[in-house]
Amino acid sequence: MHYDLIIISNLKINWDIFKDFNYLVIDENHYLTDFYQTNNNLSFDTLIFSNLNSIKNIELLTDNGQVITNNVFQTNFDHLFAIGSINGSQKSIYDQIVIIYEFLKME
Repeated sequence: MHYDLIIISNLKINWDIFKDFNYLVIDENHYLTDFYQTNNNLSFDTLIFSNLNSIKNIELLTDNGQVITNNVFQTNFDHLFAIGSINGSQKSIYDQIVIIYEFLKME
């Protein structure tokens, strides 16, 4: 099955901000097998993740164990967004999600 957005995270938050997208939240037992597919054969356009294990097969830019992102939490791959402590941001998880949502709505 294909989704606009897949979120791989065990964070216990309300993801309803993304209700305008065809999205799915799956737990961190899932991971990418390639740039656009998960180990359970789900495909997507955009991915948000909060654990490095979720992208273990993708070579992201990191520094001291933190994923390098831009101001909207994009990684070096435009369709992959890192949230939480793995990106080193001082912003709350909710603030990070709002920033990503606003960016995605503009695309």
